[in-house]
Amino acid sequence: MRLENGLLIIDLTGSLVTLLILTFWTALGWTRGFRYILTIALFTTLGYLLSVRADVIVSLVNGLYSFIVRFFNFISPVIAGILPAPPIVPANAEAPLLLRVVVFVIMVAVGIGWTGPWEGQPMRGWSGSRQLRLLGGLTGLYSGILIISATAVFWAAGRGLVSFPPSLTVILNSLPTFAATIPVFLAAFIFLLLIVSLSVFLNGLRPAASGGGGGGGARR
Repeated sequence: MRLENGLLIIDLTGSLVTLLILTFWTALGWTRGFRYILTIALFTTLGYLLSVRADVIVSLVNGLYSFIVRFFNFISPVIAGILPAPPIVPANAEAPLLLRVVVFVIMVAVGIGWTGPWEGQPMRGWSGSRQLRLLGGLTGLYSGILIISATAVFWAAGRGLVSFPPSLTVILNSLPTFAATIPVFLAAFIFLLLIVSLSVFLNGLRPAASGGGGGGGARR
């Protein structure tokens, strides 16, 4: 950030962009509440585990496609001959990475667009349960960390395959992967889900409030 000719110039760096992304997701979780951001966090976590932490999704797609080819070969070799030979995702640099990126983006988009049965009405404004807002803010922060980490990992794997403007390249090169702390955040999120699930279960075991009694005597 600098001042030139009376104009404030802000240089976007990886650190600043990281801070802005984390602030956005934390604020989103705080303002909309835990129930809303939980859906996004669940799908983001699933997408991260499938496509970022390992090539799980590539092996899954290739294995499923090989099974389909063998199935059609058993039913009708003619139909099986029309299908491309497995693996459907070739073992090169571009195709597996593209599949991983697409799967992660789709999972995040589904989390944003899908309304979970636990959501109810999202919180508005700044009123409401502070507990839900605090949990929402922490879960939003967690979601932002996963998204930044996924972006950094994908860029590290594909920087030689695509070209972007120099300013964007500088930002992407300086995004953190959070490689050392991601397992901790994943474990903390799973622990949070267990605590919330246990709390909901215990609340469901509470005896129902007894109904109102008779009219009773006249007031004294």
